[in-house]
Amino acid sequence: MNKMALIICNVSSLEAITQLVKQTQTEFYQIVMPTTGILPFGEPRMNNAIWPGYSVCLMLKAEAEELTKLKALVQKYNEDCPSPDEQAVMESWSID
Repeated sequence: MNKMALIICNVSSLEAITQLVKQTQTEFYQIVMPTTGILPFGEPRMNNAIWPGYSVCLMLKAEAEELTKLKALVQKYNEDCPSPDEQAVMESWSID
């Protein structure tokens, strides 16, 4: 079954997260930057003087099994992060 996934991370984590995506078999992925907002951890990133910095959004399509593998890789990455600001959030959903 095909699924879409969204991974949001600090721009400073982009290279590491992209390497995780490349370890799985995805049909495609797109990188959208800059994105701003508040994640469930770390400081807000609004790319302004009050909340500096921005996030990056990776959108990808893959089989459900591959996204399960990727989710485990992202969870391991988050466990090893030195700071909550470097963690990534990943969500996925089924598509037609």
